[in-house]
Amino acid sequence: MVALLATWWTVSVFSPGGWLLLSRELAWRFTPRWAALVAASTVALALLCGHWASRLSRDTPEKPTADELAGLDKATRARRIREFRRSGLKGFVMGADGRASTSLAQVAIWSVALPFALVFLLLLVGRSPNCPARSCW
Repeated sequence: MVALLATWWTVSVFSPGGWLLLSRELAWRFTPRWAALVAASTVALALLCGHWASRLSRDTPEKPTADELAGLDKATRARRIREFRRSGLKGFVMGADGRASTSLAQVAIWSVALPFALVFLLLLVGRSPNCPARSCW
């Protein structure tokens, strides 16, 4: 039901002819700010889904408790902590030693910034042909 309502609203707002009950022109405009919000939401949703997928996978280690770590020798304790730190999305910025790596963090930031920019530009370019000169800005 929610998907049907979302589809109905999306087609009504973005299609030139609209659908039933929303076929006249609306006062709402798809501005660059809305494009940025939609692009950021899209990238955040993709990151969240990726994090959930990695955390729910079979081989993902659980966070070790203090009681579990207390009974282990130093090398095993360090290995368990390192394995947990390198699991999930945070593993993209963790180095081989289990500490945050600035070079890997930079790659991760660019990996998020480029899809955001591409989605943002696609949203702006996708709306500009139907927009009279400067009236939608």
